[in-house]
Amino acid sequence: MNPITLEQARTIIAGVINEGRQQGFAPLSVVILDGGGHVKAFEREDGASNLRFEIAHAKAYGALGMGVGSRALMARAEAQPSFIAAVTAAFGGALIPVPGACSSLTRNRRSLAPSE
Repeated sequence: MNPITLEQARTIIAGVINEGRQQGFAPLSVVILDGGGHVKAFEREDGASNLRFEIAHAKAYGALGMGVGSRALMARAEAQPSFIAAVTAAFGGALIPVPGACSSLTRNRRSLAPSE
């Protein structure tokens, strides 16, 4: 199994930021996690708020830890708010169940490239 490389992480970040600009989004922050939930790369566009790292990280970390995308996490939070609250506490608050994290698989290892 090959973990995501720094070069791959940087390519993903560039693509996410480029897409955000094309879509007219507010300044983005993008964090790439490896399969173990560790930060591989992070970028915050000029003008993005100071809490964007924590938000992007919590979206990605929660989705990675639960093994689902952030849209599925949001649906689960709506259906089972007590469960998601308990999981968020177990994750030390590092779970934000709103859309913005998308998974990328690298040889059976999950990595997440969330955008905010």
